[in-house]
Amino acid sequence: MNITQEYYLICVLYSFVIVSGINPFQFHVGNFDNKNSIAEHVYIRGKHFLKNDNEEDEKSEGRKGVKHPDKSSSIDRTPHSWFSQCIDHFNSSCSGENVQRWNQRYWINSDSYKPGGPIFFMFGGEGSAEGYVDAGKWLDFAEDFGALAVCLEHRFYGQSFIPSLDNSFESMSLLTSQQALADAALFIQWLKYNNSGATNLDNAKVVTFGGSYPGNLAAWMRQNYPNIVNLAVASSAPVEAKLEFPEFLRTVSEVIYQQDPTCFRKIYGAFRCMDNLVNDLQCNETEAWSVYASPQELLDGLHQCRPYNFSVNFERQQFFHNLGARWGSNFPGHRSTSKCHTLVLQNNLDVIEDYGNFLVQTGQTRETCQRSEKDLSAALRTPHAEKTRFDEDPEDEIVEFVKSLSGRDGKSWTWQTCYEFGYFQVADPEIQLFSDEWDSLIDIRRCQSIFPDANFTRKSIQSRIDLTNAFYKGKKFEGSCTIFVNGQWDPWHSLGFNQQNETTSRNTVISIPQAEHCEDMKSHPNPSVFMYQAQQRIREQIGKYLMDPNC
Repeated sequence: MNITQEYYLICVLYSFVIVSGINPFQFHVGNFDNKNSIAEHVYIRGKHFLKNDNEEDEKSEGRKGVKHPDKSSSIDRTPHSWFSQCIDHFNSSCSGENVQRWNQRYWINSDSYKPGGPIFFMFGGEGSAEGYVDAGKWLDFAEDFGALAVCLEHRFYGQSFIPSLDNSFESMSLLTSQQALADAALFIQWLKYNNSGATNLDNAKVVTFGGSYPGNLAAWMRQNYPNIVNLAVASSAPVEAKLEFPEFLRTVSEVIYQQDPTCFRKIYGAFRCMDNLVNDLQCNETEAWSVYASPQELLDGLHQCRPYNFSVNFERQQFFHNLGARWGSNFPGHRSTSKCHTLVLQNNLDVIEDYGNFLVQTGQTRETCQRSEKDLSAALRTPHAEKTRFDEDPEDEIVEFVKSLSGRDGKSWTWQTCYEFGYFQVADPEIQLFSDEWDSLIDIRRCQSIFPDANFTRKSIQSRIDLTNAFYKGKKFEGSCTIFVNGQWDPWHSLGFNQQNETTSRNTVISIPQAEHCEDMKSHPNPSVFMYQAQQRIREQIGKYLMDPNC
């Protein structure tokens, strides 16, 4: 994955439990009146910005029992460093010698920094954060404002995992958005008050950035830690957690129709015929006609890898999910264009024949079924992956693969969707482009299979989602000085803010026509008029909030 793709994070998310009734955002992170006490708990590698006076110490293997990943594992231009982070912010004071700690990866890019400038803090998300401080529109903004650009990798992602933890409920429950925000709070406070030499960040304003789930974190950081963060830029942030999310496929369907109505009709006809055949009905409609007359003939016509027992509800859902999810991209505007071109070129009267040929020509048939990590991570719905399908039994392969991982991104994000956010993509009752036999059963089964200790049920997942929305306020956001940016072609936009009247005048909402997921985070060489205007407005609003004494 290249740096540009990293910035198209994506997407997805949430539900959680407040431990022991404690409000973690009332928690005071360490004793920041004593700068020396902070430094005692921090381990730094490299000298990119902050001076490290103890080179021998940085060369030591695994300070406090934590082994450092090899330097060669970093492929980005800016070198990474390690921050000694508290494992559980809500069961200790995160100070003292006996606190359990682990090493969290971070990057600092001081190329644009000017004394007195702000700190631009980018949240890492559902994958490695390598390259974040070396690309993206936020670095253009950093140059404009003389800002120090900093990125902290999210716990349990990339190389920032805790080696001693396993797949148990006790271990995985340490992976929450609340813990991630507390990680950021501790790190930002340390960064501001542990600098040395002529550089003084004590009074530097802090601006948080993020896209998709990290966009949520950027906004929530301003809302829940206003004493640490002055303003936020939240791109494509789905701040409203939801169990079943039909609006995702609704937007995908609408964008496909806007881009190519003929393609839309061909998809619709093919899936209507599939619906009929799995129910032992014929395909006699004008736009949904086929000579194929049985479930087995349907599978043969679509060149499927594995048999499906359509009398079993889960199998039916698996079938439609595997075929429909290919169109469920975070970027339906440009991703669907090439697919639609191939599909529209199929000119048979038989919709199953056409769709089967389309699958062959786009490499989505039995000849390309492979058990690869790429396929498996895609099925786990990591935000930067495409949906694919498998030979044999897809669910079994996913479960066995993920259970074998330790701290890998796919498992971690699956946990957060089960434990905090939901966001399970399901059929849209208003625009049934991809069949109505597609609900949250697949995702709930996955939660249960991968994390059996958590005893996930539909009811328990919904309860956690309710807690998420109650805690973070969902679309009743109580923060201020936050810039919410959404693209109108982004399938996630319905769970965020799209009009100014959806939040208070203390915040800013920017909705970009014909823009996709996190697209405003990219530094476009030739942006559309809409994108140029939006990015200019983001820059102007950052400047206004930096000057605002109430931020």
